[in-house]
This record gives sequence, C-alpha cells and structure tokens, in this order.
Amino acid sequence: MLADFLILGMVLWLISGPFKRRPGMAFFAFLNVYAVMRFLVSYLRVDSAGTVLTDVTVPQLVSLIVVALSIPVAALFWRRGPSDRGPAEAASPAGRVQVRRT
Repeated sequence: MLADFLILGMVLWLISGPFKRRPGMAFFAFLNVYAVMRFLVSYLRVDSAGTVLTDVTVPQLVSLIVVALSIPVAALFWRRGPSDRGPAEAASPAGRVQVRRT
C-alpha cells in the first residue's frame, strides 16, 4: 500500500512537471511502474495461485505482458512531441472554437 502512494505521488509530480505537455506519458509511466511493483510484490505473497512456465506466477506474467506492450506504445506517444495546446484546447473537439464569456 505504501508503494501505491509512492506511485501516486510520482504520477502527480509527472503530470505537473516533466510530462505536462506530453499527453499520455504519465499514464504509461504509471502502467510500467505499477507492473514492476506488482511483479516484485508477488514474490512476497504466499497465496499466489499456480505458476506458469518455470517459477513465474500469473500476476508476474501479466506484469511482464503489460510492460512489454506499453513500452512501444509509450515510445509512439513520445515521438509525437510536446503538445502546444493547453488542457482546455486539447479537450475540445476538432473544428470547434471555445468561446469565453465574461
């Protein structure tokens, strides 16, 4: 549970700092860090159900699959480059102009 709070703090820091202009990157950072944490925590669990392959449990296998699939997708998001639009503009549908009323 402490690791979950640390991951939450890391994601909040990433959203407000380094990944502020890179949509989706904080989500992929969360996926990868949570999968690694889940992989390591499953070594400590004694009630883990069955093993797959050698000594890899099902949660560990799922964590490996999540990391293997999310890294290439995160690389595609990273290649897009930083977003020049603000959060309000990024949420508006294409072709629509937001009107501010005073």
